[in-house]
Amino acid sequence: LTSMTIGSIHKKYGNKAVGIGQFTRRYLLDNAKKYLGYTSKELDALVFTPQIQDKFLEFGIQESGIDNYIAGKIDIDKFQANLAIRWRGLPPLGSSIKGESSDKHGNIVQIPGSEAQEILERWKEFQ
Repeated sequence: LTSMTIGSIHKKYGNKAVGIGQFTRRYLLDNAKKYLGYTSKELDALVFTPQIQDKFLEFGIQESGIDNYIAGKIDIDKFQANLAIRWRGLPPLGSSIKGESSDKHGNIVQIPGSEAQEILERWKEFQ
């Protein structure tokens, strides 16, 4: 995938989630327009490099409320729940258990909620 353009990936995989962030076509289009000012044609010309994927991860973290979390405007539970809406393998609650369902779509929690909160708390300390 990392050597293909986003347009080529869309032709091959349709709207299936792809890449490290499991990005859908809609997610890529919306965020390319919002954060980069790109049209769908400009987005389709981008090579889906690890750096581009990281940039789209940053957009999702931004949309999830990282600035509000750091500023204390939302608590860790709200921020974690927001992240889990975007990345459904993440635990939506601090009490989530690895292997349990994370949502009504049957996605599975990949790490314990308490571990996710420890990571978020440590990350906040470095900001």
